[in-house]
Parts: sequence; C-alpha cells; structure tokens
Amino acid sequence: MNSDLYCDILVNKLKPGIRNKRRGKLSKGVLFLHDNARPHTSCKTVSTIIKLGFEVLEHPAYSPDLAPSDYFLFGLLKKELKGKRFDSDEDVQKVVQDFFHTLPKSAYKEGIYKLPERWRRCIESQVTGLSVYLGIMRCLREAVRLKRPERWQNNDWILHVGNTRPHTVHVVLQFLAKHSTIQIPHPPYSPDLAPNDFFLYPKLKINLKGRKFDNVDMIQAESKATLRNLSKSDFISCFDN
Repeated sequence: MNSDLYCDILVNKLKPGIRNKRRGKLSKGVLFLHDNARPHTSCKTVSTIIKLGFEVLEHPAYSPDLAPSDYFLFGLLKKELKGKRFDSDEDVQKVVQDFFHTLPKSAYKEGIYKLPERWRRCIESQVTGLSVYLGIMRCLREAVRLKRPERWQNNDWILHVGNTRPHTVHVVLQFLAKHSTIQIPHPPYSPDLAPNDFFLYPKLKINLKGRKFDNVDMIQAESKATLRNLSKSDFISCFDN
C-alpha cells in the first residue's frame, strides 16, 4: 500500500460507496478515521482528504483502543479461529471472509458506537500539546512573513520537522496543507538529518559536560544562555551542511 493506491481507494471506492449506501451523508459531512501509517499521513493523502471534504478524527500513535479493528473486530475474529487448524493460507482466508460476511450489521454497529467515548478520552489528553504546537507553527509563519518577506510572498520556504507525534497528526498536516507549506520528508530514525541532533545538542553537551546543577531551573537557564550565545553564522553553517 502506498499513497497513490490509498488515494485511489478514497476517491474511486470509498466516496462512491458512501454515496450509494449512505445517501445524503456526503453533503452532511463525513467523519473519517484512519491510523497514522505513512500512506495515511503523506501530503498527497492529506490534500486528497481535504478535497473530498472529509473531517479527519485524530488518531494518536500507538492507540489500538481507537481502532475498531483492534478493540472490536480482531477480538471477535480470534475467538472464531481459536483452536482451529488449517491446511493452507487459502483455507484461512476463506474462513475469515465467511466470518466477516456472516457477522450481523448489529455487531458492526455495536463496535462503532463504542468509538466516540474512546476517542474523546484519548484526544482530551492530546489537546494541550497540539494547541501549543499549532501556536508555534503560527508564530513561525509570522516570523517568516516579517523576517523573510521575499520568501513569504513567493511561498519559497521549506519546513523540516521530525516524525514525533505533534508533527504528524492530521490537524497539523491539514494546517500545513491549507497554507501550502512545503515539508521536507524526514525518514524515521534519522538523527543525522535533524539539525538539533547533529548540531544543536552537541553544542549543549559540550557546555554542560561535567557540571552539576542544583535544580531544573538552573539547567534551563544555562541551556538558554548557550543557545543565545550561538551566532547567526553558526546556524548558517549548520544548514549549509
């Protein structure tokens, strides 16, 4: 599965399926839930979902309690398959397909109806962090507008962030897509691509090495002083490399 195939499914299968089976739903609005697999969070997929007019429900990483397939469907399937032996993959596939076909609509309805409360509890714990990060993104855009007006006017600037949770949630990706912000892809587990890892943190470590502090406030103060003492040429050299 890649972004092209996933977008094709959304446009040519999911949308027509909703139109045929849930008449009027497209005009009223579709709440869409998927996890954070790479094809689901790519810029192309986010843009496609925006064009479709779907509202995406947030799905924090490592949250099987928010995926109906995890907290509901797979559990029923495990009970169905428990203790059975199969001679081939085809036999397994047939049993699984038969199970899904015979599962009554009421069972699917029950699983979906459990989602809102699960989703609400999980998202409430994420709201603060997301609000802070979106605020930072707005401040960043304003700083670019004020300090680099030529790049702002031509939208000739590129955003580079890692793959931590606040950077990859749909709310943030939709915010960036809405403002046509171009992102540099950041492969996971690639500290050699993150300026804070290959440039900033070593500077801090050198300054703090071997020193003792009485409290966290003293560490924060010294770290801030170290960062403020870095010259513009230091940062330019970092990004040039």
